[in-house]
Amino acid sequence: MQIIKQDEFGYLPVGDIIMAKKESKVDAIVKFFTGVSWVLFRNQKYKEETSMDFPNDYYKSIQSVPIYRAMKDGQKAGVLIPRISESGGRFLLAVVNRTNPKTMKKIRMKFYIREGFNLDWDFVKPTTILRKV
Repeated sequence: MQIIKQDEFGYLPVGDIIMAKKESKVDAIVKFFTGVSWVLFRNQKYKEETSMDFPNDYYKSIQSVPIYRAMKDGQKAGVLIPRISESGGRFLLAVVNRTNPKTMKKIRMKFYIREGFNLDWDFVKPTTILRKV
């Protein structure tokens, strides 16, 4: 049994990110500790979408353009959006929308990836995915 503790900023590790093989179309695989897996695909049109004028027909601002799409069992699970904090820290924000089947209330879950990628947001080493507690 593995004991998982939150860090000093209040983030709890909820899964691991594993880099995919180079010949695969998949960029990375997210394996949550609960057994759920996501497959991450990079947005190939990210550079041309961020060079457009905002707001446009698809995006309200440059901060809403996703760099990765997360798929679970062949369906879209969420998107990963690059962010730069006020202090200059870089991280990826994974936004997942879920619906509670009993109350039909929509829930927006946010996951964070703080390391393991280079300046072009490509994954270069295995890392963990975090969630704010």
